[in-house]
Amino acid sequence: MDSYTNNLCSSDNAILLVIDFQPKVFNLTVNFKSVKALAIKLLKLADLFKVPTVICEQYPKGLGPTDPDIMAVYDAMSSDKMIFPKLAFGCCGEEGFLSLLQEKASIVRQKRQGLPDSAPVDLIIMGIEAHVCVLQTVLGLLEADSYRPVLADDCITGRSMRQHHLAISRLQAAGAVVSNFESIAFEWTRRKDDERFKRVNGLLKE
Repeated sequence: MDSYTNNLCSSDNAILLVIDFQPKVFNLTVNFKSVKALAIKLLKLADLFKVPTVICEQYPKGLGPTDPDIMAVYDAMSSDKMIFPKLAFGCCGEEGFLSLLQEKASIVRQKRQGLPDSAPVDLIIMGIEAHVCVLQTVLGLLEADSYRPVLADDCITGRSMRQHHLAISRLQAAGAVVSNFESIAFEWTRRKDDERFKRVNGLLKE
């Protein structure tokens, strides 16, 4: 298993949280095509490393389901996964969400090595919109004090770059870790001789 430091992310101490990639809003955001491509890669990475994944959907009755290309990858995943509908903008404001995370985190804690029980579980965050649902979710997670939110910044977007940058800056100041897809991929892999590295490298080149 991975060795741990206070700073590097590890796949066996992680949950992937996917926030509101629904086309009615997502397709209006900045750089949504490149963000979607990286989001798909991060989903595939999570499946490769058997990281539990939760996809949240904001008001699916009105905004519809998650982007079909993302859902095609989700459907093919063999790792632990689920979809969580919500009406609250911040995931933590929806009844049942924190208890769901607690359940997933409990399983992660039982399998990880090298960390005390009190150590926070990494929540890898991607989604939209940076200044609304992502912002409110991450601030709620920081208040929960059981998780370390890690923002996959290049898998997050909104309707303007200014809103995006302000939201990420605010979250970083509040205590969230700002990272990106490639950093997470290499931190989860950690070594060139990891048996999964060849597949990770192929994913990076897609």
